[in-house]
Amino acid sequence: MTRIFRPPGGMGRGAWRGLLPTFLFLLLASCEGGSPPPPRTIAVAVPDSSFGFRDPREGADLKGFKKKHMRLVDAGVEAFLARDYEGALALFGASRYQIPNPDICELGEIYAGIAGGGVSAALPRLEKLVQRQPGYISAVEALGDVLANLGREREALDRYRSLLRLVPGDARAVNRIATMKARMYEKTRVAAVQSLERGDLEGARKAGTGLISLDARAPGGYEILARVAEASGKFEDAYSWAVQASNRGTKSLEWEDLVAEMAMKTGRYAEAVGIYDSLAKKEERYREKAENARLEFRIQNLPDPARKAALSPRLTRGQLATLLWWTVAEIRQRPVTGQSQIATDVVDHPDRQAVIRAIGLGFLRVSEDTHRVGVETPVSRQELGNVLRRLAVLSSAGVKMPGCLSTEPASLQALESCGILPASSVKTVTGREAIRAIERTVRLAREGYVR
Repeated sequence: MTRIFRPPGGMGRGAWRGLLPTFLFLLLASCEGGSPPPPRTIAVAVPDSSFGFRDPREGADLKGFKKKHMRLVDAGVEAFLARDYEGALALFGASRYQIPNPDICELGEIYAGIAGGGVSAALPRLEKLVQRQPGYISAVEALGDVLANLGREREALDRYRSLLRLVPGDARAVNRIATMKARMYEKTRVAAVQSLERGDLEGARKAGTGLISLDARAPGGYEILARVAEASGKFEDAYSWAVQASNRGTKSLEWEDLVAEMAMKTGRYAEAVGIYDSLAKKEERYREKAENARLEFRIQNLPDPARKAALSPRLTRGQLATLLWWTVAEIRQRPVTGQSQIATDVVDHPDRQAVIRAIGLGFLRVSEDTHRVGVETPVSRQELGNVLRRLAVLSSAGVKMPGCLSTEPASLQALESCGILPASSVKTVTGREAIRAIERTVRLAREGYVR
């Protein structure tokens, strides 16, 4: 590969006049015949330089060229190498019509103009030059370089790709393609973040898709699409994109938290448990999230009546009996001693077996006046507290009770201090509060601590 690049020193402006004797000699020698030598290697530019300044003859049509023509081009090249850009411009201009392919000299003039600071002015000339000769290697590269220096990375990328097709394996073409992709990727990433910040979800989505088209192996585009889907309420899409970002290297605590959150919102509770448990080993703040995920996983796998009860925004006594039956083995296995009270509103209840067992074990009381247990009556926080205390006695099998579960009637403040019940000013309880309190009570009564 033949190239030119600007050397560290130069002759200065006006020095081209000193080259005139050489130029005249070359003109006098133009009567020489013979076949021309191939373009000589003048210098090799570093692959990541802004301008390659490849030998202007590389890729050009050299039909009809003789040694004398090569010498004319060499004169302009030597002036350019000496940083005598005015001299190079004059020599290339004078030789334009002395050689079979004047485009070579025009490219030399363009080189001199670029090196002298006229990058913008070079663009239209290079575009016409490449349009005339699409396979002109040096011109295609120069056009890519100019576009890149003008900040038009996408167009420059197309030109560098064309260059690589013309010169397969060319080190500079490969490097410049990578550089353009990196620039475009960063610009697109910044634009995507800015679109997200101002709420332009469609703009962010397009930018995210653009990031993936630039580099499908990098996580950035998937991160943006996950955020867009999350903001749009499309949690299945958000989960899918978030997982793909994780698979491609996004591993921060905050990102894994997002993956787990999307897993929760799409009902993938087992996966959320695994992620939050892993995060909890690094930071304590994730322990509560892990427990919440574990609870949702538990609810997800309950039989329909118990699941309905656990999801109830205001738990009834009948639903409390159902939760006790399905979540505590002792409730189902403990024999009922004595004669159970009869509750008339239980006869046709779908979960009458659970309600009758709850009555028999003393969790629910039947009114002596109405002979009803009130299966549809909402459970108050104080009533639940009393049920939890009795549950602890049943589960502890005679082991000394923790202080927060030993008072009768139950103290809501003590239960809150143990982490069994959340502090609340609402008098009733939700199904989730109840099932969490039931599980914590049983665990505390059996093991003496709350996980």
